[in-house]
Amino acid sequence: MNKLTIKDLDIARELDKHQMTAFSGGMGRTPQQILAWEMTGKPATWQGLVLGDDNRLHVPTI
Repeated sequence: MNKLTIKDLDIARELDKHQMTAFSGGMGRTPQQILAWEMTGKPATWQGLVLGDDNRLHVPTI
């Protein structure tokens, strides 16, 4: 992953890998949670796992 776009900021910005390492703050979401949300549209645990239709936690799939 070389780039991350965070859409819920006041202004959407793309962050490169150097900016991502220096990023702090926000609403307490980890990059894994943000990526899982972008992929699935579902809330995720801090590890990036999402709740599936079978009520179990799964790694999000593309």
